[in-house]
Amino acid sequence: MMHRTLILLSLGLGLTGCASEAVRPDDPTEGLDATIGFNVREVSAMLPSRTLIESIANLQTSCTTDEAIALWGGVEDDSATFQPIFTGQELTYGSGWTYTGEPQYWLRNRRYIFRACYPARELGDKLAIQYGSSYRTIVLNFNAETMQSDWLLASAEVNRGQSGTTTSPVELTMKHALSALRFQFKYKGDEGITETGRLTACHLTNSGNTAIGSTGHLATTGSLTFGTDADPHSMSWTPSFYPLETSRMYPWEYSAGLEFSASQAATAYSAGSGNFTANDGYIMILPQATEGHLTLNATTEVAGVEANFSIPLPAANYEAGKRYTYTVQLSRTDLSLTLTVEDWNKLQSSTTVIF
Repeated sequence: MMHRTLILLSLGLGLTGCASEAVRPDDPTEGLDATIGFNVREVSAMLPSRTLIESIANLQTSCTTDEAIALWGGVEDDSATFQPIFTGQELTYGSGWTYTGEPQYWLRNRRYIFRACYPARELGDKLAIQYGSSYRTIVLNFNAETMQSDWLLASAEVNRGQSGTTTSPVELTMKHALSALRFQFKYKGDEGITETGRLTACHLTNSGNTAIGSTGHLATTGSLTFGTDADPHSMSWTPSFYPLETSRMYPWEYSAGLEFSASQAATAYSAGSGNFTANDGYIMILPQATEGHLTLNATTEVAGVEANFSIPLPAANYEAGKRYTYTVQLSRTDLSLTLTVEDWNKLQSSTTVIF
């Protein structure tokens, strides 16, 4: 028995595997003789998480065609002996939620631990996973420069007793693992500016970060510890790499430019091609705190004249499941910066901060 041992694997390798050989309880004192099933609790009950990204209405629609949820899980008895039964199988939606491989059956007097990750196919072998033999804790390593997805996670623990049968599916409630940032540019509306400008480029830099290992800046890679003994649903991020100030993070260029005026905002990353332009103007970052060293760099063009801006972003604590919109308002002599913070799945209830 390997208890509490961490194992490293590639997500992509687990997706095409088969589930463990079906465990069907023939002894009525041992098993409930009902198959294990799953139900994914729809975030669309509030605001579909994928509405912001790729305009997908809900997870059922996404997992019917091109995508799937990766599923891990196992069962423990009273002696804490662990048996994996799901090792990255795909969970998809047809007439209901079904998983690949042999059906698995509930056993009496057992504790079941389940973990889920979406979008499984898009992440492929880019996401490395470490997990304990009990699946109580999973450590996922993430690189925001290569992965720009609305990454959703879920966990569930189920205790089955001695008596009775069950056909109830395991409820998987998906959580956003990342933070979403958006940058908009417009003219101030109270200065009578009538001309139209164009936003042509944008990127972020870690100002003053001159040494590897420095903290307090924006990290682009890190690891997520998902679940603990005390709280199986907790998510704790540990940043690992902070690019130097000479690095252009999240670079975006659009030669045609996006028009902005006093009445119309231009949203960076919302047009063109590249790794950071598929999410309706949002970029995905690791949840983390910054200490005021992050700089927004932008290029605009007005009447053929190009202007470059370097805008310091105040210290912030970016939280998982929240979206942050920075609005830069330009005048003839200066600019102002406003930050709006919203829960990812809510149309209303936001907080606006004017710097």
